[in-house]
Amino acid sequence: MKLKHQTKRKKEENMYNKGDLVYIPSQVTLLQYDSLDVPKRLEKTSKPGHAIIAENTSMVSGQYKILHFGEYWYANESDLYYVSNGEADDHQIS
Repeated sequence: MKLKHQTKRKKEENMYNKGDLVYIPSQVTLLQYDSLDVPKRLEKTSKPGHAIIAENTSMVSGQYKILHFGEYWYANESDLYYVSNGEADDHQIS
């Protein structure tokens, strides 16, 4: 198995829509916030995975609310990669 290195490609306009499938690499920090928008829980992904965009916009600038393993989290936009045709645009293995 050979990993192809490709240029990172984000969804155009850096805008994800509710229901979009995104790829999340390993070592990405995910956050949950309390009712005062203060971080209450932090988790770092141990392996790459996928998530669903839960809201079009975020209460926290530069972050999107995602559904990841049955829980809602916030992830930095820069850590999310749009998935089309079942594969992340920049993470293909052949």
